[in-house]
Amino acid sequence: FLLILLLSIPFLLLPLLTITLALITILRNYFFSSSSKSWSTYNSSLYVGRVSHSRHLPVKHSFSYPLFFMFLDLDEVYSLFQSKRATLWPLNVIMQFYEKDHLKNGEGLIVGSEKKEEEEVETKNDLTIRIHRLITEKTNGKYTPSPTQKIMLLTH
Repeated sequence: FLLILLLSIPFLLLPLLTITLALITILRNYFFSSSSKSWSTYNSSLYVGRVSHSRHLPVKHSFSYPLFFMFLDLDEVYSLFQSKRATLWPLNVIMQFYEKDHLKNGEGLIVGSEKKEEEEVETKNDLTIRIHRLITEKTNGKYTPSPTQKIMLLTH
């Protein structure tokens, strides 16, 4: 019993840590934010839920656990996570977004033999642009998103 209790301590402390960091984030942005952008102007959100399952046959069994979803506007990634004064600091200590973690198989990439400036190629291979390009490819050109259309990511 003691071993189970000791092993479960990190799992019990994680929600407490998350709530504490979220509270610090809210207070920091409320009192010390130098930007004029308020939370209500962001499209991104954090959703909290719970997954539950119960079975009655062949034996009675049930479980429940918390679930968190991030609804992320890809245009807001820099200001939320990566800028010097990231809006989510210190919450971004436990959650982060990296473009390199998405579309890992090279979907939507521009690759060519033409010599281009590295910065220009990097801009053209930005994740939002790659997703727009991928939608056009997958619909065989029947739908081409405009550059102004937002890309929203729902992930957990």
